[in-house]
Amino acid sequence: MLMVAVVVTLMSGYDYFKKNKEELKEVVNDFKDLSEEEIAIKYSTEDARDWKISRAKEDIINNIDKEKCWQTISYRLFDIRETFYSGKQNGFVCNGRFNVMKHLLKNNIGFIAKRGFYNENSPVAFLTKYISDRRGWSSPGMQGAESIFPLYLYPDENSLTNERTPNLNLEIVKEIEEKLGLKFVNEKIEDSTTFAPIDILDYIYAVLHSPSYREKYKEFLKIDFPRVPYPKPETFWQLVSLGGKLRSLHLLEDTSLDERIIDIKGEGELLIKNSLNKKDFSIEDEKVELRLNDEVSVVNIPLVAWEFYIGGYQPAQKWLKDRVGRVLNRADMKHYNRIINALCKTDLIMKKIDEVL
Repeated sequence: MLMVAVVVTLMSGYDYFKKNKEELKEVVNDFKDLSEEEIAIKYSTEDARDWKISRAKEDIINNIDKEKCWQTISYRLFDIRETFYSGKQNGFVCNGRFNVMKHLLKNNIGFIAKRGFYNENSPVAFLTKYISDRRGWSSPGMQGAESIFPLYLYPDENSLTNERTPNLNLEIVKEIEEKLGLKFVNEKIEDSTTFAPIDILDYIYAVLHSPSYREKYKEFLKIDFPRVPYPKPETFWQLVSLGGKLRSLHLLEDTSLDERIIDIKGEGELLIKNSLNKKDFSIEDEKVELRLNDEVSVVNIPLVAWEFYIGGYQPAQKWLKDRVGRVLNRADMKHYNRIINALCKTDLIMKKIDEVL
């Protein structure tokens, strides 16, 4: 493997992922102030093999005043939430995997993949800027959880240096240098004679989003982590560019995602009363109309985005289903519009990648 640090990502003993910090504070304060019996009743939770209410309570009491423990987390695809994460193993967060997750508490990118994953409709990798749930990308029905590879490793607090280092197999990097005729540098610089870790990541990400790659190697993908061919000088930078565009889309950093693509039909609050099953949507002219309740629908959802798979989920459907019973506000709809845009643009870029390959 080119990236050499790997960990099965976070597991939960209780639903500790909240929509915003205010919701999270309420839960954290309850764990601090209520008795174990009261917590169990209020949150319909109980002790499990690796997660105990008493340990979660102790973790919060010891760390509640530490600002660094209030963290952003990738809960599901394009679904960024808040959690309390001290790094303590089997504390409030169960199996927090701090030995690797600590590298994602700073400026970094995590490459997500899974051993033995193949879905003919889905790319075989995803990215995150944050710590991530163990099922952030692969659905619960899949055997085994995904793994995460930080692009950079940060030194410990007692280290003599504060420089991060690429989490790459340098022997393989050396071979890539020779094949490309370029010099590898630890951090990206504007120099056409060099390439950096982010370029390698973008190249890998592009290749793994190729439908023809998935078809060609589907039997191997069913049993192991995805493998990527060495880059060729004549196509390397093209694929880096396309992979970089995908990265920007999937991390929701691309400003073009704000372009309006969906609309609301009807009058009333955006309360998701319906279960959002097949009976709640209709398709006409390659566009989906989704009925949130009897009065209001989301319309003009491109069918390609509605049906698009990433990992074990269809994000255009999953994001809304996780909010059944809630009233969506303007910020929610803006975010959902960005998700739909990202999925449509991903489909177009995947086709361009196949053309290059």
